[in-house]
Amino acid sequence: GIGAIDALHALTADGQLSDITFLLDLDPDLGLSRAEARAGEETRFEEETRDFHRRIRQGFGMLAAREPERFLLL
Repeated sequence: GIGAIDALHALTADGQLSDITFLLDLDPDLGLSRAEARAGEETRFEEETRDFHRRIRQGFGMLAAREPERFLLL
């Protein structure tokens, strides 16, 4: 959740955030189909469920909405 992400930022970055964050927003179904087509050895994230990927996308979208001055949505 967002609270966990905030806590990790506070712990690992001493509360410092980047001036700008580029958020590359891609539909999870499209992204996963591209990853499957590559069929590389790294599959840790590709093996997660589509629901997992949708929740991650939603979480990043919430962060971007909360801090529009910092996030650039692409």
